Amino acid sequence: MSEAADQLVDYAFGKLSGAERSAFEARLAESPDLQAELEALESTVSAMGTASFEAPELLSRLQKRLEGPARFDHFVGDIASLFDLSIDDSRILLAEISAGTGFEPGPADGVLIKPVAAGPLREGAVSAILKLEPNAVFPHHGHGAEEITLVIEGGYRDSSGIEVWRGDYDRRDPTQQHSFVALEGLPCLCAAVTYFPKDES
Repeated sequence: MSEAADQLVDYAFGKLSGAERSAFEARLAESPDLQAELEALESTVSAMGTASFEAPELLSRLQKRLEGPARFDHFVGDIASLFDLSIDDSRILLAEISAGTGFEPGPADGVLIKPVAAGPLREGAVSAILKLEPNAVFPHHGHGAEEITLVIEGGYRDSSGIEVWRGDYDRRDPTQQHSFVALEGLPCLCAAVTYFPKDES
């Protein structure tokens, strides 16, 4: 049941994409064993910091999956493609993200930005990693061309009402203006390529 347990950990911490969440919830509804595992996991996590206990196998797996750059390994190709980077440079960038290096204050409280030196295919775009603490809001903005965002951890709710989760792409055309708020749980980490409108003044 190792694969199911790993999915359970990702589900509990908002690390599944929308499609993955739906599929897992259907499986969860039909499995009393999985429901019991979820209840045990939630009870264990709620006890963290308030009681001394020996971590069970599931909590040990949880801790390993939430730590270190390895949790981003399956995004290496996506990040390389999005930012027009080599695979090696993509791995380096993801390691920096995991370590929390290179982030700068963003346009609102609870929002940090890490600029990315993207490849030539992204010339003219603002390429960056965004980090939003839970409930932080990225301000309302428009675009000069298509905006592409890939969520690599956590999730957010767009001002249109849609939710975007880990592994999901969010594409916006130049006519769309929006803001978004990070969901509860883990901080939201997004890789974004944005073309802002040119200043006509």
